[in-house]
Amino acid sequence: MNIQLLIFLTALTTVFAVCPTNWSAHNDRCFFLSKDNETLAGALKLCQAIGSQYGRTASLATVDDVATQKFLENPVKQSGYHGFYIGLTDIVEEDTFVWISSGKTATYTNWGTIQPNNRYGNENCVVFRNEPGYVMTWTDDPCTDLNNYICEMATPLYKSKKLVSLQIIINQPSKMNIQLLIFLAALTTVFAACPAHWSGHRDKCYFFSRDNETFSDALILCEMLGAQYRRPASIATIDSANTQKYLANLIRHSGSNAYYIGVNDIVNEGEFVWISSGQNATYLNWGPDQPNNRWGNENCVVIRNDPGQGFDMTWTDDPCTDLNTYICEMPAAEIHIPILG
Repeated sequence: MNIQLLIFLTALTTVFAVCPTNWSAHNDRCFFLSKDNETLAGALKLCQAIGSQYGRTASLATVDDVATQKFLENPVKQSGYHGFYIGLTDIVEEDTFVWISSGKTATYTNWGTIQPNNRYGNENCVVFRNEPGYVMTWTDDPCTDLNNYICEMATPLYKSKKLVSLQIIINQPSKMNIQLLIFLAALTTVFAACPAHWSGHRDKCYFFSRDNETFSDALILCEMLGAQYRRPASIATIDSANTQKYLANLIRHSGSNAYYIGVNDIVNEGEFVWISSGQNATYLNWGPDQPNNRWGNENCVVIRNDPGQGFDMTWTDDPCTDLNTYICEMPAAEIHIPILG
C-alpha cells in the first residue's frame, strides 16, 4: 500500500506587455520619470496611484544593479532635471539603506562624492542626481525636499492559471512515514514579534521616526514601512492610559519633543477619530487649554514633551501641515503561514 502526499502548485502563465506611452522598458520593468516635484511620501503615493491606472502595482524605482543604473542615466540626462527620488531610504536605521518595494537591504549603490553624509541629521532618502559634482550619482537628502521622481512597475501581465500536482510516494507506511507526513503538514513560517528598531508593547510594534513630515506624509511613510514587513501599519493609536504611559517613557529618551499620533478631527471639528480604525477617541490626554483650534486649522494631534510650555507628555491639536516626527504602529502578534496545507 502506498501513501501519496499530493502538493498542488500554481503555475502562472505570463504574457509580457509593452510599457505604456511615456514609460521606458528595461528587462521586466517599466520606468516613468516625473515632471513634477514631490516629497518622498508624495512621490511614493503618486507612483502607486499611477500604477493602479494600469491595473499594476507601482512604486519608486529600485536601482539594484549596474545595468539598471546605466539604463536610467540616459532618460535622466534627456529629461533636463537634476534630481530624482528613487525608492531607497535609511528611515529605520541610519546607514542601513532599504529598498521600499522589496524591503531588502541595498547591495548595489552608486554614491556621489562624500555621500551619504546625513549632513543635517535628517537626510534619510536617496536622490539620483545629474548636476556638477554629482553626475549620475546618488545623494542622501531630507525626505521633505521637493524632487522629481522615478516610478517603476512590472511589465508582465498574468493571464491564466493552471494547477500542477506533484506526487511524493512513500512505500510501506511506517511510524516514521506517518510522523514525516504530520511534520510536513504542520510546517509553518513564523514572523518575529517586532523587527529591529521597533518597540513591542502587548500586541503592537511601535517605531519612532527621526525625520519630520506633514501628517499625510507621515501616514504614507508608516504604511510604506509596514509593507516592508508585510504587515498593515499606520500612525499610532493611543487608546488607553497604559499605552500612553509606555510611549511617553520612550519619547523621553528619543531626542524629539513632538510626535504625530493617529487621531484627528479633519471631518467634524471637535470629533476626534483614530485614523487606523475610524473609531471615535474615548481616551484623550490633552494639555492645558487643548484642543483649541487656535488658527482655525488645527485638525491633527501631536504628543508633546515640552514641560516649559506646560506640555508634559500631553496632547495638542496642530495644523496637519506642520512638520513633526511621528510614531508608526503595526501588529506584533506572530503570524503563522502554513507552507503545506
